[in-house]
Amino acid sequence: MVTRLSRRAMTLGLASAALPVSLCFAPAAARAAGRTLKVAVHSPLRILDPTITVARITQMHGYMVYDTLFGLDAGGVPKPQMVDAWTVSPDGMAYTFRLRTGLRFHDGAPVTASDAVASLERWGKRDALGQLLLAAGRLSVIDAGSFQLALSQPFGFVLEALAKPGTSAAFVMPARVASGSLDTPIQDATGSGPYIFKRDEWVPGSKAVYVRNPDWAPRSEPSSAMAGAKVPRVERVEWVSLPDANVATSALRAGEIDYYEYPPMDLVPVLEKTPGVNLVRIDPLGARAWIRPNHLYPPFDNPKARQALLHVVDQAQYMRALGVPKGYYRDYCGAIFLCGGAWETDAGSAPFAKPDLEKARQLFKEGGYDGRKVVMYHPTDLPDIDIPTKLTAQRLRKIGVAVELVPMDWGTFLGRAFKRDAPEAGGWNLYHSLDFGFNVGTPSTDVSLAASCERARPGWPCDEAMERLRAAWVAQTDAQKRRELVRQIQERFYEIVPFVPWGQFVRPIAVRSNIVDIGTTLVPVFWNLDKT
Repeated sequence: MVTRLSRRAMTLGLASAALPVSLCFAPAAARAAGRTLKVAVHSPLRILDPTITVARITQMHGYMVYDTLFGLDAGGVPKPQMVDAWTVSPDGMAYTFRLRTGLRFHDGAPVTASDAVASLERWGKRDALGQLLLAAGRLSVIDAGSFQLALSQPFGFVLEALAKPGTSAAFVMPARVASGSLDTPIQDATGSGPYIFKRDEWVPGSKAVYVRNPDWAPRSEPSSAMAGAKVPRVERVEWVSLPDANVATSALRAGEIDYYEYPPMDLVPVLEKTPGVNLVRIDPLGARAWIRPNHLYPPFDNPKARQALLHVVDQAQYMRALGVPKGYYRDYCGAIFLCGGAWETDAGSAPFAKPDLEKARQLFKEGGYDGRKVVMYHPTDLPDIDIPTKLTAQRLRKIGVAVELVPMDWGTFLGRAFKRDAPEAGGWNLYHSLDFGFNVGTPSTDVSLAASCERARPGWPCDEAMERLRAAWVAQTDAQKRRELVRQIQERFYEIVPFVPWGQFVRPIAVRSNIVDIGTTLVPVFWNLDKT
């Protein structure tokens, strides 16, 4: 029997011979200078607003064009970025921040405290941690360079919130942009970050281009993860979407691209043995893969049906189906804040450690499942989503659940997932996704855990007890009490099941061997690295 890996490998030689000339997409002068970084990204950039979507590609765009007030270093400690200095009142209830002097947006306008406050207020309406922060305090402008956060209740993670990396970071944009309605995605990508977005070269379905910001002034401290000096060392970064993994892999091997952000896991063994190619782990904890049930509609408005999904999933089987090599995944992880992470616990997970389809069948019945169609969105252009979606459908059908797969590409999915329509009216019951360690390592940063009803991530879980526990966690400053709260949060998680983990695995990126100084950045970023 020919395996999926061997079929891919067999086609690679043919694909490399048919590389399209269009892959050599940089201007001739830039190519000759060797200062253009060519990146095959996992998905084309279609949405520019990092506030309204948690799409990884849009967050990567955010890190190109915007800056943040603080950033997490490699030890997880918040360090100032746009902030020059700050003070905390003796009672810990007031934080005063002063911005660095000389900060400018790409259009030449100075960055002011009004821009920072407007950006935080916009971010705080959507981000789970931002919601908790702004519920606990009020922002106000002091003068052009200073602003204050006055807390009405204790909040133990102020700087951590402002430094939050990954999904829905607190990017600073001009107040004229940030003050716009959240119902209308922003189209103006003016930031103050290390790269400038070339809107005139943007092809939303396939290509995005960034050029170095000539006015960028990096911090003087050494670079460490998302903190310290961010030096844009290449002149130009070009993102292209190459959804065919064989074409993308062949392009990397041939030197037509420099950086492959999202290689399918079953191609990792091939890339490990490819001369001139290096595999790099930028996020040590890796990805948490999960299924999101829609809590608004049957059958998953009933927690028993959501618990049934926990019994349906066989994490090791999902990893094998993806072709994840041994050493890159765990057979089972019941810690929702990741195995190997600072807040790992087994609380509440024991009943679900082994898959049990008969138990799942029983729970669906107890949850009132009446044979109706379960609509599952099925992005087909990303193997890490396509394969587990089909596997879940197969396992659900084994226990008598009528599954309807709705195929689409990832970009279409990102737009449709936010619609709250009933499944029979074009909405959904289930979808699959991935989050990375920097996003899901704590109760405050894990946006999928938030159970804040209509303000929650699509799926819209609604649970007052979970929200009280999350609020207590961010207010708590004692480490032991925080750990006990994590246990309580995870126990509550397994009672209400906001989402269903289907595995934890490390995703390497693949680069040409002349790409250096990538670092452990948690998020794919393109400062500091160089092309030699």
